[in-house]
Amino acid sequence: FGSRSGFLFFVALICSRTRLHSATMVASMPSGGAAVKGETPKTCFLYLVVAFATVGAILFGLDQGNWAGAIEKPDFIDAFCHEDPAQPEKDCHAEEASHKPLTYTTFLSWGSSLVQFGAFFGAVILAPPITGRLGRREAMFIGCFITILGVVPMCLFIQQQLFESARFIAGIGVGIVTYALPMFIAEVSPAQIRGMLGSAFQLLMVFGMIIAALLNTQAWFNYRLSFSLPGYPALIMCLGIFC
Repeated sequence: FGSRSGFLFFVALICSRTRLHSATMVASMPSGGAAVKGETPKTCFLYLVVAFATVGAILFGLDQGNWAGAIEKPDFIDAFCHEDPAQPEKDCHAEEASHKPLTYTTFLSWGSSLVQFGAFFGAVILAPPITGRLGRREAMFIGCFITILGVVPMCLFIQQQLFESARFIAGIGVGIVTYALPMFIAEVSPAQIRGMLGSAFQLLMVFGMIIAALLNTQAWFNYRLSFSLPGYPALIMCLGIFC
């Protein structure tokens, strides 16, 4: 998958390695329950649980895959790009970035960077204490709720500063989910299928990126619909994570 998403996922796994190791050690002890020798795990049920949880991986993929296509939408350019009187030769609809107004290209740079910084902040600073004190499912719920709080303003407001702030907030939510989700999958999965189910996170993340890229090729799919994509899996997880 992409270098930015791969870097964030790598950071989240490194930060959670210690907790994962201790959790798997506890699960392997006789008091661990499902891992006791001779006890048959409810494999079908666990498949469903993990399949639902990995909706968060699709969320991450949609968040990473929608930006490049959404910023090329004519309605996005019309909403956020304004002609600069100091640079009358610049054109918002120019093909080359160097021919666009400097204020607009700066806005695009910050819009792309802030979601990555927010995800880093969420995964490295906020997620460890949240998952440690409240639990994995609670952390995923909080992350998805924060993601929704960031996605909604991106779809409604056309002020550049509000949009950039919303990108940062959405990134925080995605970062928390990215940290907690691999831990949750590893803890609830039987040892026999733990590797396969853990790999589902990476597979579905790429699947989400592909979905976003394909939808952005459609003319009817405007930028608001594109930026709303991460909100749908986030809402699904918020409504069903404790069921």
